[in-house]
Amino acid sequence: MNTKDKLYRYRKSKQKIDYLKDRITEVEIQMQSIDSPQITDMPKGHQGTVSLEELLTRKSELMKRLDKELKKAKSYREEAISLIDQVEDIRCCEVLEAYFLGGYDFNEISTRLNYSTRHVRRLYGKGIRVMS
Repeated sequence: MNTKDKLYRYRKSKQKIDYLKDRITEVEIQMQSIDSPQITDMPKGHQGTVSLEELLTRKSELMKRLDKELKKAKSYREEAISLIDQVEDIRCCEVLEAYFLGGYDFNEISTRLNYSTRHVRRLYGKGIRVMS
């Protein structure tokens, strides 16, 4: 696995963590919207509703997946930081940290650091070359 792939692992892991958090939030919203059952003497067909037990099971599974991913992300982040710390040019470090650890794209980085997008790409490329 090359240096760039190692750096991308944390970025991808962070995206997966955000996805899992969003899914957990969706399940929690569904749990809050469950109505209490109404008892009537009318026959009912399948209404497609999800029970509270099913939602609790989903949430538990998602929480386990999130916990597992957080543990992996921690080690990926430490590895990425140690790779970025090898770069001596502080400007390259800022760009690499913002891109790989912060999750920003080149346009957002250029705005935050007051650099042109072209300069940000140049610093990114320089930093990657130094690490390889």
